[in-house]
Amino acid sequence: EIEQDKDFKFLYKVLKEKKPLQRTDMFRNLQIVIQDKASVAVVVALNPEPDDIIIDFASAPGIKDILIQKLTENKAKIIGADVNISRLKREGLLLKKAKIKNVDLVNQDSQFDSIRFGNKGLFDAPCDSSGMIVEEPTVLMRLEKDKNIISRYSKLQKNILLKILNKKNSLDYLIYSVCSLFPEEGESHFENDYIYKLTERPLSIAHDGYQGFKVSPYSARFYPHLDGTYGFFITKIRFK
Repeated sequence: EIEQDKDFKFLYKVLKEKKPLQRTDMFRNLQIVIQDKASVAVVVALNPEPDDIIIDFASAPGIKDILIQKLTENKAKIIGADVNISRLKREGLLLKKAKIKNVDLVNQDSQFDSIRFGNKGLFDAPCDSSGMIVEEPTVLMRLEKDKNIISRYSKLQKNILLKILNKKNSLDYLIYSVCSLFPEEGESHFENDYIYKLTERPLSIAHDGYQGFKVSPYSARFYPHLDGTYGFFITKIRFK
């Protein structure tokens, strides 16, 4: 038994199942992909279209790239970058299995070297994964064990954002997203007046960002307890 999502008509929620989706042939053959609604919303915010050249600054594991190409019927061009060569190789295998075309994968650290040729950018930031805390309780254990994890990821995210912002590029806009409940990985990055003035609301759905931040009305947040999704922060940075 399935239910069509009210916001994204191509997305369905499984209400009842005879056996886990992961054990079906459709899942094994990637005819269906399991993806959280908040993660789907990131791609919707990007608004991929045929003939777009999209730079994905942290592309692995590749689920969002699959959705981009499904929505554009493989007619967009994606340049996917990731610092981890093993994750990048696994992404390549996944894309091949899903029959995804027009994706070039590049092994790079986006803190220090960034591809510049493209009209749309996606930075789904590496993070502490606190947005998954309802589904993965071990996240809480990791946060308690490693007191510096939030600040460490926040610094990494900021470094990559600044690299994208401080160099001339061809992007019309960038979607920044993060699967985190903490403002240090979301709203705090956009308190600078220059960056804040470039932001705009990425979606008509979801909630505003946390109160007390300039970017709050120009961002979208999903909450596990309110939306039944992962916790996500999303904003749009327009360059042109």
